[in-house]
Amino acid sequence: MSQHRFNVYGRLVTIEGAQGNWSAFSPSPDGKRVPASFIVPNFLAEDELCQYLADLFHESATPGNGDVFPLPLPHAERMIAGTEGYEEDAELLIERYESTPFVEKHQAIFDLLPTRPGSVLDIGSGTGLDAAWLADEGHAVLAVEPTEVFRRTAAIRHPSTRIEWLADSLPGLHETMRRRQTFDLVMITAVWMHLDREQREEAMPRVAALLRPGARLVMALRHGPIPANRRMFEVTAEETAELATQQGLSVLRSVRTESAQPYNRQAGVTWSRLVCQR
Repeated sequence: MSQHRFNVYGRLVTIEGAQGNWSAFSPSPDGKRVPASFIVPNFLAEDELCQYLADLFHESATPGNGDVFPLPLPHAERMIAGTEGYEEDAELLIERYESTPFVEKHQAIFDLLPTRPGSVLDIGSGTGLDAAWLADEGHAVLAVEPTEVFRRTAAIRHPSTRIEWLADSLPGLHETMRRRQTFDLVMITAVWMHLDREQREEAMPRVAALLRPGARLVMALRHGPIPANRRMFEVTAEETAELATQQGLSVLRSVRTESAQPYNRQAGVTWSRLVCQR
């Protein structure tokens, strides 16, 4: 049996099986994988699937989502520490991530975000929802994401001349650091807990170096049950604040909140929200 994943005008579709026995799946609103509402003809060959989907859903094309293309299967690219499980669960996670509005997600620290347009670095930008909101507010956003399926989906769902999508990752941020650019705001949401202690100690000086004088660092640390296929560590707000102050940053706020996502909230997931300033 083979598996094929496609971005169909901004929608994720998975087709499994072989010629003569195809099955199609789509993510449901609650993030679970369910049988798709359409049938793939069994006579189609593998190399005909993409064109079939393009023809079937051509009326769904928009100026921002005007193409159908295959997506890499899990482990098709070099695995980066901390990204384990995201390729496999992409079709479940994309809709879940996209369902939580920016303001609701960051309500606890929203009043500390810049009110004037500036330059923003979004580390671990995922499906691009936060980057898109910030771009709509007039910011120039460098959206850094190591997982290709998220990066490509983000660029299609949230096209903007104010967003640049970059393949890079913590703790090194080598591509980002190579630009020698600094920012008014750096956001690290649901990423830091993927780093072990040594990696966190390596990453914080790099992150701090990307902040202009007066710039702010916004971080969200996940607490709670760890999915079986993920690499996560329990990271405290106290440790994170200490690493930040060692780099000359001041902690403006540290607060614990429940999850904005219903699925995570039901699972007992909570978050620490930190805002630091250079």
